[in-house]
Amino acid sequence: MFKNKKIENMRRVTNRFGYTLFGLIAIATIISTIIPLTSTLFHPTARYFNIVVVLFTFTAAAVLPALASYFLGDRSTHSKNKALHHYNGILFGIAAYWVMLLLNFVSFGAFSSELLFPYSILVANGVPVGLTIVTMIFLAISYAKKQKRGVSVLQHRPYQIVLVGAFIASLVVNLLPQYFDASTYLIIALLYIAIPLSMVVVSYIVLSRLRLNRWECLTASVIAVSMAYISVTSIGQLMSYITYIMITPILISFIIWVLYLWQVVRKR
Repeated sequence: MFKNKKIENMRRVTNRFGYTLFGLIAIATIISTIIPLTSTLFHPTARYFNIVVVLFTFTAAAVLPALASYFLGDRSTHSKNKALHHYNGILFGIAAYWVMLLLNFVSFGAFSSELLFPYSILVANGVPVGLTIVTMIFLAISYAKKQKRGVSVLQHRPYQIVLVGAFIASLVVNLLPQYFDASTYLIIALLYIAIPLSMVVVSYIVLSRLRLNRWECLTASVIAVSMAYISVTSIGQLMSYITYIMITPILISFIIWVLYLWQVVRKR
């Protein structure tokens, strides 16, 4: 009974945070991408085709993978519990975030310099979007076939592997030679490897109170850290219109991570 109540609370908290953060991503996309690019259409020398392509690809890359994955997670859930439908949708969206981020690193390195603008933008963004959605489709099919009553995708091993694997790979790929200068290697390693992994370890220790098994606790820990990363993605874009202090979105994301963990494990 104790475990069931804690798990239900974790699902409710994750749903609240997930909807809020993905809503911020939508708002940030509108403010930082759609509005500026749409306004350029009224410039007399504007190349409309180029602007439309960039507008479409940037908007699709920011919103489509998470949105499509949410519906895949929702539709693949057999339970009549609406909260579980929402929870699985949020978790699919979080996994899509990391898969998309990883594929973006690979895609921009492979295509951005091979094609003429704006086709380079279209391909470099379109390939990760397509592959992310395909990955999540296979994941949804796997979960729909093997799920047990009341069991969330958090407990589904293929989901655990995809989420944790994409998270770790996204961190490691930042250490590839083309992404850093040798003189700043230690700083990059600290920011992109040591700090995120330390956050996962702290999250794991805190969430172990929920009496999850090791894989479930590790996956839940990555989800907790994902709240911080997604908030940086969205809040960072919005804060750029308010302040040039780059540390501000990071501090806010850290607060969101701590608040999420506290909400999940606090006694009621």
